[in-house]
Amino acid sequence: MANTPRFISLILSFVNASGITTINGLEAWLVSEGFNADVDSLCLEDVARAAELRDGLTRWIAADGAPPAHALESLNRAGRMMPLRLAVAEGGSTGFASTGLSSVDRAIGEVLAALHDAVTAGLWSRLRVCRDPSCGSVFFDQSRNRSGLWCDMAVCGNRAKARNFRARRRSGRS
Repeated sequence: MANTPRFISLILSFVNASGITTINGLEAWLVSEGFNADVDSLCLEDVARAAELRDGLTRWIAADGAPPAHALESLNRAGRMMPLRLAVAEGGSTGFASTGLSSVDRAIGEVLAALHDAVTAGLWSRLRVCRDPSCGSVFFDQSRNRSGLWCDMAVCGNRAKARNFRARRRSGRS
């Protein structure tokens, strides 16, 4: 995903990190994203906060439009707990940065800042949940007409096409 903005990559990394539901999994994700200053002090509350945010983001992406009420609740709860600061660059661009004290706070703050960036850049609607029922990964749709269905055409797309082909053959039409 060479053309994917960093904020989109962070969101994708976060929502696709299935291990975030355990202390070890959250620690591994934090380290992989560079938030590794104090991962030794992770607790179950940190895991619960990260998992709730991930669930809220995923539900909003899956809704393919306005965020559903249960996603709004999770996202707003995370937002109320995170200290963010506005940063203005020389060229006049703005962004948010997390000022959280712990690695988890900084990471959650950065994910929320990335959410803001994705929405304001008009790229949030390009986040999709893979239509392959055995996959469920979130991906960034880079197709021109925003019609992507699968996270990877060579894997999930190919599986879907093979299933459709077999179904047509069984029904007698090819």
